[in-house]
Amino acid sequence: GVTSIGVYAFYGCKSLEKVTLSSVTSIGTKAFYNCSKLTEFYAQSLSESEWEAITKGSDWATNIASGAKVYLSENKEIEL
Repeated sequence: GVTSIGVYAFYGCKSLEKVTLSSVTSIGTKAFYNCSKLTEFYAQSLSESEWEAITKGSDWATNIASGAKVYLSENKEIEL
């Protein structure tokens, strides 16, 4: 599976609403910048500490939808 999401990978992708991150270990700078409809990241194979350990570039989720959340294992949610 995909382990890295590159710099500017989905920059400005205004139709993107949901993303599944199952084996990602790094998210590049501005990877989801200006994805204004993006509300849900599914990382249900990850614990909260595993999510925190993912390397995230600056502004990786800036200007996404208000109230966007990451859904983790054990029904944990993190609001971005």
